[in-house]
Parts: sequence; C-alpha cells; structure tokens
Amino acid sequence: MKATQILTEEHKIILKALDCLEKFVLESKAQNELDAAIAEIFFDFIENFADKTHHSKEEDLLFIAMNKYGLSMEMGPIAVMLEEHEQGRNCVLGMKDALESSNIEGFSVNATNFIGMLRNHIYKEDNILYPMANNSFPESESTKLLNDFHEVEALNGNIRIRNFYNLAKNLCKKYEVPFLADSEIPNLKSEFL
Repeated sequence: MKATQILTEEHKIILKALDCLEKFVLESKAQNELDAAIAEIFFDFIENFADKTHHSKEEDLLFIAMNKYGLSMEMGPIAVMLEEHEQGRNCVLGMKDALESSNIEGFSVNATNFIGMLRNHIYKEDNILYPMANNSFPESESTKLLNDFHEVEALNGNIRIRNFYNLAKNLCKKYEVPFLADSEIPNLKSEFL
C-alpha cells in the first residue's frame, strides 16, 4: 500500500462531508436561518479532519518528500496545492464571520466557493499530484511516508480518524447522502477504524 492511498481514502470521506455541507447551505437559504450548532459541526470536521489531519499529512510529510526528490514547493503543482489549502482556510474564515453576523448569503457564498474549490482540488490531487508523487520517489520513501502517517495517527490513538469518519457518516445520515461502503475505503478501515 502507498501512503497516497490513505490520502485518497480520506478524500472520499471529505467529499461526503462536502455533499452534506452543500445540503446544509441549501436548507439554510430555504429556511432563511443558519443553525449555528450544525455549522460548528462542519467547522470541526473541516478544521480538525480536512485541515489539521489530512492537509498536515500533505504539507508536513508528502510535499516535503516530493520536494526532497526534486519537485519545487515554490512553483508548480505543490505550490498550487498549498495556495488552494490557503484559499480553503480563507473560505472557512469567511463562513465563520458570516455565521457570527447571521449573514446567510455570506455564509452561502463562502461555503459554495469552498465546496467547489475543494472538490476541484481533490480531483487534481487524486489524478495528478498523487500519481506524480508515487513516481517521484522510491518505494522506500513511500514506505517511510506510510509509517509517518501511521505515527501521526498513533499519537492520537487513531481516535481522530475514527471520530471524524463517524461524524461524516452521521452527517450523511442527517442529510440523506449515501455514505461509503467499507470496500471504498479498505485501507482506512483496516488501519484506523
């Protein structure tokens, strides 16, 4: 198994949460009301799973390894991915600001921009960046990355992945979004859940 497979499986969970966020935005606009408690659940998932868990594996481990084997962090695909991570963080800040002022339209615009950007970002990582990564360094580096990913999760007793997997699953149930079959995330199921 390659380390990028774990990242791809995490993407599948993130995409399901984005589907739910999209429904939450539509529901909020239809009711002309933002449910702050539900918004906070999305913020928790986005900030602590998508950003602090998933993006940190990319930024602190994968991109560093790719750079070590010749890919620039200042230009090219890695630089684009880093810029998009920042764009996503800015959208989340915009969502939070809008929530604080009960600005449904502001929340909707920022959430919609975030959803579209992140879906596109995930597509580029899964179909361009990760294959590039798999071809840019030797198997020994991929094994080291995989071990580093396991170490990151082990520090938290693998609880973080399990909790956010269950959170996404519960959001999917609430918003009637079909969740993932275990066969769609075999590495996460066997490694963390």
